[in-house]
Amino acid sequence: MKNQIYILIGFILATGLVVALNTRDKPELLTTGAATVETLTNAYKPSDFDYNTDYSFKDFTGRTLKDKNLNGMIIYGSSFSQETPDSHIFPDSMTGVTFIRSNLDNVYIPTGNTVIDSSQRIFKIQNDGEDWILNVDGTPKEPINKEDYIEKGLSVDPKDLPKTPLTEPITTK
Repeated sequence: MKNQIYILIGFILATGLVVALNTRDKPELLTTGAATVETLTNAYKPSDFDYNTDYSFKDFTGRTLKDKNLNGMIIYGSSFSQETPDSHIFPDSMTGVTFIRSNLDNVYIPTGNTVIDSSQRIFKIQNDGEDWILNVDGTPKEPINKEDYIEKGLSVDPKDLPKTPLTEPITTK
């Protein structure tokens, strides 16, 4: 989890207030006092929340929800993953939504919402025909299926990416 490009973590203060820290541009915020990603991961169970049943435990992959009023909802365990980095699939005015253990890969979350224990990788297809996780500056960092590359003896170093697009993904050769 610590190597994800975009991570928001939540923690409960003595008052019970949930606060999110955006570590996309400030990775040094990954741990805050005694609260760490590891301790937070075990803290959020579905039975602990009054989550919205229309939007929780659902697959919205590739879809947009710009016309939906989600304000104030708790959404648990859903997938909103997109193919394009920083996809704006929610209303820009959306606030007060808490996403817990959801797949928000390549999804832009407007300010005023909370993301807890969820995937927020930013990735894009590269010239080798495969998805690569991106650095904050948009440059390729490593292939999403890094283990597959290593198993097949392929380089996981971005400098070895082909200069022109391949006709088929490199891992299928």
